[in-house]
Amino acid sequence: MFSIGETTIVQASIASGQGAFWGGPEHPGYWVYCLDNGRVAGRVFYRDGHGFRLGAVPDRSRSRPIARPFEGIDGILKTILVGEGDRAYLKTAKAADVVTWWFYIRELVYAFPLGEFEQRPKRIAVLASFQENHKDPKHRGTLSLSGDGKTWLPVDLSAKRQGTAYVIEIPEALVGGPTLWIRMTGGSSTVGGFAFLEE
Repeated sequence: MFSIGETTIVQASIASGQGAFWGGPEHPGYWVYCLDNGRVAGRVFYRDGHGFRLGAVPDRSRSRPIARPFEGIDGILKTILVGEGDRAYLKTAKAADVVTWWFYIRELVYAFPLGEFEQRPKRIAVLASFQENHKDPKHRGTLSLSGDGKTWLPVDLSAKRQGTAYVIEIPEALVGGPTLWIRMTGGSSTVGGFAFLEE
């Protein structure tokens, strides 16, 4: 369970409600939620081969807060979220578009004109999960920066995570340039947006 503002979200992870597609040792089934005027009033669980049973309504007093994008990161000059103004900067998208975030990223490239800022950003925060420690190298995400979109400087993502984002110092050689290019890869990576930060 999670809460954001006054809204409580009760989450159940389901592969499929169709028994022919979801089998094995995980006790296939699905939840039926009963709503009364927009609120969860009851739930019923169907377990394949066992029928239906009534489930208790979850205790909403124990819901965990959902972190807002870039929460806890100071000095934000500008934010650009996927699905909210990012397409003007998007150059390459070999990835699954999930409207407000990217997934299954083979290659994702953005170019941000630094002249648009009243104050030049010195750091960038990337709202993402790069799975940089994944045991399978093809699932590990990478991030590189460039001033021209041709010569790329790889970024070591270890120890860069701050809450919901990776916070990266922009190399001095790129801070004064006209455009900051960002390239991301990684089969299990997800990207949701960018925040440009002062020192």
